[in-house]
Amino acid sequence: MKNRILYILLLTLSTNILSQEYYAFPDSLTIWSVNTDKYTVNGDTIINDQAYKKYYYSSGDSVFSYKNAAYFAAVREDNQKRIWRIERDAFEEKLLYDFSKSIGDTIVVHPMSANYFGRDSYHVTIVRVDSIIVHNSYRKRYTIGNVKGQTFVPKYWIEGIGSTRGLIDSGISQQLRGNIGYPELLCFTTEQYTYHVSSNKDCFRPITLPRRAENFIIKKELDELLSLIE
Repeated sequence: MKNRILYILLLTLSTNILSQEYYAFPDSLTIWSVNTDKYTVNGDTIINDQAYKKYYYSSGDSVFSYKNAAYFAAVREDNQKRIWRIERDAFEEKLLYDFSKSIGDTIVVHPMSANYFGRDSYHVTIVRVDSIIVHNSYRKRYTIGNVKGQTFVPKYWIEGIGSTRGLIDSGISQQLRGNIGYPELLCFTTEQYTYHVSSNKDCFRPITLPRRAENFIIKKELDELLSLIE
């Protein structure tokens, strides 16, 4: 009897996830707050006969400022729930997200932050799919792991929002950024509401260094110092 009830509950949950409304990426008046960086979408452009939205970036301001902002990428979403991007001064589009995939699927994505680590792409796997409430509505949330399904750093994709590691960080963030820490999407702000992705309810906060990583860096610096003495 208990197994039957559990089966019905799981079936109901799966049906709700499959049937819920899909949320596309916003096309205007939205701000992603990633630590001390801000991203927004404003305006249109045509590249290779395709229509894109223009994305802007600013850093160091608690409130997004167009005065200090710079155009950094063109982004579009196709009818298969895939998000494509073209960096400024480039002409080749690359896959940023794919919200059409299911548990166990592996995707090759091209986060813009990959360039920071001398890479072009990451292979990621959908480990789990569930739902979360964003402004009174359910959205799908994808748990992202590496090709083995491992999740070294907690990371999710949320429909219509992107990665919890930041708009441009769709790949796995296993490395520290500049030995500082992991980027974190703090807030997603529209005209109607602000969704606090971070539990700290703060939309402007420097990247913090995880204690484990801090110890690793201290040890690395100590080893380098000892090697110089030797």
